[in-house]
Amino acid sequence: MRSVRAHELSRSIEADTPDVQGADATLPYGAFRRMLTEHWMMLTAKRGGEYVGITRVDRRPGDPQAVSVALTGVSPQARGQGVAAALKAEHAMLLAERGVQRIYTQNMDGNAPILATNTTMGFVPAGGYVAVHQPLRR
Repeated sequence: MRSVRAHELSRSIEADTPDVQGADATLPYGAFRRMLTEHWMMLTAKRGGEYVGITRVDRRPGDPQAVSVALTGVSPQARGQGVAAALKAEHAMLLAERGVQRIYTQNMDGNAPILATNTTMGFVPAGGYVAVHQPLRR
């Protein structure tokens, strides 16, 4: 899939995910391309010639054996049919073949379908935060 088409798919699906709730979640094309430095960082699902799902990961700084899921989304007409779980599972297997040992994911409480998918797949909730202090330069 060409990067422009992948970006369009990502934008359309991400804009309609249950946890966006009307916010502008548009990732500019330039940022999208800079994040996807390797072909294995994204996987799509296609049904009848039409793209219906996407999952994307980012590298985790300082940990070459870990990735963070940036998006898993399915178009409205394909929801509730197991596409997100299948896509995320297939991507996890491909990532494991590449040496990835840890996959992290985040999602909002308002997105019950992906929370259920993540639970089924064995993701466990972890809490906490890290405060980083960086002085701003003028």
